[in-house]
Amino acid sequence: FSGVSHEQHYKMDLEFFAEIVKAESAWNTKGRHIIVSLSKKDKDQEYWPRLLKATGKNLKIQVDWSKWIDEDDLADAPEDDG
Repeated sequence: FSGVSHEQHYKMDLEFFAEIVKAESAWNTKGRHIIVSLSKKDKDQEYWPRLLKATGKNLKIQVDWSKWIDEDDLADAPEDDG
């Protein structure tokens, strides 16, 4: 990821846990926040144990808990329209 704001350049390189499909992934901005939705290449793998290949917490990444669906509640969750 890279971007420019007020002539200041920003860049962040992330190595994801597994491959993604770039064409099916998307990003958007909300105020000062960048929201990224990733599409996994291996659709048969239901969950990744973590987002990044490296273990440990990345302080620049946060979960949107309002969109979190627990594995136990997955059957009750509404279908995602896109």
